[in-house]
Amino acid sequence: MKPTAREFAAATALSHALLEFALAVEAGRDERRPTKPEPLRAPAPAGPDAGRERLLLTGLEAAAMLGVSHGTLLNWRVPNGPIPYVKIRSVVRYAVDDLQEAIKQSRVRRKDSSDEDRAMDC
Repeated sequence: MKPTAREFAAATALSHALLEFALAVEAGRDERRPTKPEPLRAPAPAGPDAGRERLLLTGLEAAAMLGVSHGTLLNWRVPNGPIPYVKIRSVVRYAVDDLQEAIKQSRVRRKDSSDEDRAMDC
């Protein structure tokens, strides 16, 4: 059975709409795809300190630098925890150098097979 002109036009419009929908879904998927994380660096100071690098960061700035929530940073701040902090009276700040050092110390290195062989020989 041969389609009528109206059926043919409707089928053509439907196929174009489906193609447009598929392209929109693909574009949306690309927009939602996570981007590469920014390299860790201290946030740029604002206001009168704009030309100088900051030595101490607030909790929110330190959390942003580490890529974690402020609550996680507070949990890591416990005495003898992995993140050292500076407390002057009731004000808590994080030294940029301490944060970078904590990152270096937390790095996990892959063991070589020779290391595993040595451990089994003990």
